[in-house]
Amino acid sequence: MKILLIHPPALGEPGILGNLKYPPMGIAFLAAVLRESQYPVNILDAHVAALSIEKIIRHIAKESPDVIGLSFTSLLFESAMVLAKSIKRVFPEKILIAGGYHPT
Repeated sequence: MKILLIHPPALGEPGILGNLKYPPMGIAFLAAVLRESQYPVNILDAHVAALSIEKIIRHIAKESPDVIGLSFTSLLFESAMVLAKSIKRVFPEKILIAGGYHPT
């Protein structure tokens, strides 16, 4: 079971949020535990890479994960929802899991 963990981009977010860059520690810790349990896992920090939805969708198509984890804070809620809806529209068969401060 291949797993892809995504930190969503700040789509169209003005001001400090668009420039705020911090390591997605939650998914980094989760990836470490999954790797220790022998799961193949990758992290995509789409926020720091400033990736568009289209580029994220292409990345998902290339990686072909079975499970996609989307981690976000309340500040990235709107961007995360746009991304989640896009993922489910293009890949309805994929398991999509939301985690992080806001969904929790």
